Amino acid sequence: MLNNTVASIHSSCKISNTQKVKQEDFVQYLACPLSKDKLRFNDDKTELISDNVNVSYPIVDGIPDLIPHHGRIRSTKEDES
Repeated sequence: MLNNTVASIHSSCKISNTQKVKQEDFVQYLACPLSKDKLRFNDDKTELISDNVNVSYPIVDGIPDLIPHHGRIRSTKEDES
């Protein structure tokens, strides 16, 4: 099922095999698994943040890990930045 979803996204982007997908472009297709809201990158692009529930998800080897129990609740200090 995941392969079908990725293939569907890939074909809808109309990207050839020789083109590179920018992370910024791809994140528009992702949603927080808890709130279903849009995600955004943190400053150094190592995590995706769901502002609505104040949770961040790691990006491991360039792949967003959106498994809910792998997310972490962000601290108050992080919210201020």
